[in-house]
Amino acid sequence: MDMEETRKPTYEELLVENAQLKEEVAHLKIEDAKKQERIASLEALVVELNAKIDTLTQMLFGKKSEKSKKDQEPPQEPPETETQVSGDAPATEPLVEEPKRQRKKNGGGGRHPFPSDIPRRDIQVSLSPEECCCAHCGKDFVLMGVEITEVLNYIPMVLEVLRFIRQRRKAACACSGTRIVIAEPPIRTIDKGLVTTEFIAAMLMNKYCDHLPMHRQVGRLFKSAKVNIAESSICRWRDQVAEQLEPLVTLMKSAIKESSCINTDASPAPIRLPKEKRIVSGNAYVYIGGDDAPYNVFDVHPNQSAKPIHEFLKGYANNVQCDAHSNYDALFAPKNPVPEHPPPKEIGCHAHCRRYFVKAKEDEPDWIKRFLNLYKNLYKIEAEIKDEPLVKRYARRQVDSVPLLDKLFDLCRECANDAVILPKSRVGQACAYALGNEAALRRYCTDGRLAIDNNVSERTLREFVLGRKNWLFFGSPEAARWSAIVMSVLSSARRHGLNEWEYLVDVLYRLSDLRSQGAMSDLLPDRWQKSPEPPTELAALLVKQQQGNTGFTRTQLQRTVSAKN
Repeated sequence: MDMEETRKPTYEELLVENAQLKEEVAHLKIEDAKKQERIASLEALVVELNAKIDTLTQMLFGKKSEKSKKDQEPPQEPPETETQVSGDAPATEPLVEEPKRQRKKNGGGGRHPFPSDIPRRDIQVSLSPEECCCAHCGKDFVLMGVEITEVLNYIPMVLEVLRFIRQRRKAACACSGTRIVIAEPPIRTIDKGLVTTEFIAAMLMNKYCDHLPMHRQVGRLFKSAKVNIAESSICRWRDQVAEQLEPLVTLMKSAIKESSCINTDASPAPIRLPKEKRIVSGNAYVYIGGDDAPYNVFDVHPNQSAKPIHEFLKGYANNVQCDAHSNYDALFAPKNPVPEHPPPKEIGCHAHCRRYFVKAKEDEPDWIKRFLNLYKNLYKIEAEIKDEPLVKRYARRQVDSVPLLDKLFDLCRECANDAVILPKSRVGQACAYALGNEAALRRYCTDGRLAIDNNVSERTLREFVLGRKNWLFFGSPEAARWSAIVMSVLSSARRHGLNEWEYLVDVLYRLSDLRSQGAMSDLLPDRWQKSPEPPTELAALLVKQQQGNTGFTRTQLQRTVSAKN
């Protein structure tokens, strides 16, 4: 049988096949490189998503405090003496008793005396006749005084109706004809309104200080007293009060824009658009003046653009302390700068920067420990110079804080250049945030008036955030604007430790009567003095009524007010 001989490939065919194999190998290498790149990107995505999951889990179930745990060292036992070691002490030597350790009290406990300005009501508790004499001989005991025990009582909200009984007369002579004269009612905050200034101030306090929505006040407080007041009426009164307070808030804005530094922050503010019947995401801004302009001003807008910030800070050229949000970029570095109107200087917030490292604590504990130790020393310096003069604060920061900042940013560069640290990891993002805002984060050391962080604006804005959780959204852009005015007045009063209700009532009384306004600047919280006498006719009427004297004329009331002014 003839066997077919196997044909051997020619040299040219081998060259073609070799070229094809090389092409396939190159193609496989390209595919492998793409897959490796894809794997690396997926691994980075996994790290990023895990970081987000950890952050959300921490927000929901973890602790909110960023304080580090203090290393608790075990108590050291006192060293043994030579006599205890050798055992040569005589048996007759008396033992020295160790002092008893004082029991550590729990924080927040203890009794404190009640303030003296709280009204007292005495309740006499007497002894029975049998307890006042001797059971054997019947002789009376001698009185030696009393034992006073004070307990705090609570009286629920009390509503009362004020009846203005106005005298009415008609002419009884031919020269006056049929003329009728009726006494005019006292001037009130809400013209022809159904409520007093005290009532309106209480409603605003309940909403903007105690975070109680209007519908709950109407549904619970008023209905329990069998008073039927529409929620829309209270909102309308709020708008009228805010309109009267607007010039005062405008004066606060002007003072803040002359301050050496403005602290600002923002938080989402849902606002309902009645015509479009939908809710949009707006922003609530807070602007806090320095010690030279001690006021807090809120500003609410139905959008989250940078325009409201630029409008409020237009013409301001001093320092602005804020977070590194992109809305502030054009403010500090405008595209078309004007030499006559330089932009403000950005002051960074080390609390924001430190928070990035705290969030990455579980990822790279060794790196994070080094960062947090530096921040611990920086904040320790701030605590020590808190009450020092501005010159000493500046000098101490230059000597101690600036070298620590150098170490902090050098460590950020070292960490960012580490091949193990991924740029999208939480540690990488923390280093990128710090290095990207290095100039702003260093600037607080150049002026003793500046603060290391922006926590003051975060604490102030928290007042709005707590209320937002209860009343959810603003009913309209106009309602948001009026609410911002009321919040500005109440927050500024709280900043100075004033009784917000007393301050608001007194200011509204003065604003409602042109004769009692005086200088508007005297109504600012840092200059305000409570009126020693009733500022308006209605206030005088209430005082007279409390004193049991209601027999007076309108002329007498006007004399009482004009005598003060």
